[in-house]
Amino acid sequence: MARRRTVAAAPAAVLRSVPADDITTARQRATQREAIRAKAAAVVDLAGSKAAAARLLDVARTQPGVWMSGAETPSEDSWQRLVDLEYVMSRVALVWHPAMVMDWLHSSNAFLDGARPLDVLHTGGPHDVLAAINAEAAGSFA
Repeated sequence: MARRRTVAAAPAAVLRSVPADDITTARQRATQREAIRAKAAAVVDLAGSKAAAARLLDVARTQPGVWMSGAETPSEDSWQRLVDLEYVMSRVALVWHPAMVMDWLHSSNAFLDGARPLDVLHTGGPHDVLAAINAEAAGSFA
């Protein structure tokens, strides 16, 4: 039976006996928690409040704050919505002014056949919404 590697020079005595694979996993979880915090904070910032962010993400009103604190991580479905929404909102904020993000998400869009970008994002993912952002930024006409 193969012996698991251990960390030889860990900073704390407790970590000396922890297998290296467990430390790697812990680091990955810490990196994931930080990504969740950053994305949740960006959505909250662009949405204007935690409650507005929760409505956009279709989660409980307190959930964005809980994710930002690191107390919980989102479910697989919520994580995907968070990643997609944060990316779309960030792209809109780069193309136009950040104050326009919420109006843009909730307004009818000619590049999306009159649908609201938020609705298209929730039902079909970010592809068509990103194409609409790119088309508008390029000055195309629908």
